[in-house]
Amino acid sequence: MKLRRKIACVVLAATCALMGFGDIADRSKEAFSVDVYADSTSIGGGSVTYSITAGKATITKFNPTNAAITNVILPSSLGGKPVTAIDGFAFENCTNLQHVQLPDTLTALNDNAFAYCSELRSISLPSGVTKIGISCFMNCTSLTVVELNEGLTGIANKAFQSCTALTSIDIPSTVTAVGNYSFKKCKALKTINFKGNAPRAGDSDPLDGCPADLVVTYRSGTSGWGSTWCGHACIPYGGSVEISTETTTVTTQTTQATTQATTQTTQATTQATTQATTQATTQATTQSTTQATQTTVQTTVTEGRTETTTSQQGGGSSTTPVKGDADCDGRLTAADSAVILQKVLNNSFKMNIEVRKSDYMSYVDVDKDTKLTAADASMVLQKVLNKSFKMAIEN
Repeated sequence: MKLRRKIACVVLAATCALMGFGDIADRSKEAFSVDVYADSTSIGGGSVTYSITAGKATITKFNPTNAAITNVILPSSLGGKPVTAIDGFAFENCTNLQHVQLPDTLTALNDNAFAYCSELRSISLPSGVTKIGISCFMNCTSLTVVELNEGLTGIANKAFQSCTALTSIDIPSTVTAVGNYSFKKCKALKTINFKGNAPRAGDSDPLDGCPADLVVTYRSGTSGWGSTWCGHACIPYGGSVEISTETTTVTTQTTQATTQATTQTTQATTQATTQATTQATTQATTQSTTQATQTTVQTTVTEGRTETTTSQQGGGSSTTPVKGDADCDGRLTAADSAVILQKVLNNSFKMNIEVRKSDYMSYVDVDKDTKLTAADASMVLQKVLNKSFKMAIEN
């Protein structure tokens, strides 16, 4: 009997060895060493609960010390492990949170991570983030600044739904898919700027409930674009605009669409120039008659604006800018649309144009919403292309 047991044990050991279970005890220890466990660590403004799996930390919950906390800086490591993810509903009910600094080690924001953070004003994703989860920033109704990183591959369903204060967003070239209702009911959204090829759109309109005049812009040379994207007009952008105040010269390199538009604007440009010149001359003549002084009217480009200067005895000047004349040449042309669009798309918002006059915005903000957006560029281009154009834009 004992011999049989010994033989059975030997056979079992050999079988385990052949099946790869010879080091089962060591492998069990290894498995437990990377198993999930939870802990809590104090940080400025509160504490975070986190878990560690496979040597990486996930923030599972932020617990503010009090409801009035507005700013949070998240750590790059917890429990000696890099923080790579923020879990679903981690910032649930943080209704006063305005700014959060994410760690550079982050790679994923999971579903609903910041949903309903109604006072969150801005968010900037670190370079390693590849995923934004479903409803991640849903109902962040105060969110106005969103900086998405190159390397992000997709925007999930409802990711920015009902972000009602968001007016513009840049989509990285690495994004290949935009999910269902991802920007639904973003009622203030006027421009979406795509840096890459046209992404795949969800079956349910990503822009459902957005303003009808929202403009989609895309980088020249990218593919897959048509005249519209998800029912909204598409406009290409590219090139550069430079204005020299010393030499009073304007050099422009416009997109293919702008170049094509320029060939169709002779009539509109002539009408615009005629009316602008007539108005300036009339004003100068009236002033001359009233004051009985010698008057000279000349149009110059100075410090990024168009001026009609009336030189008279005792000095003085008056200004009659053309609404939308962004390149300050006294005419409304397709080049003005390109200038406005470049200024909108350039993060520094200057494009080498030094604006020192307080009223510059008053005549490049064509739609009078106090913001410079692609909508202003679109309105200028539409006016230029309209053959019945009669300077309907009131100065």
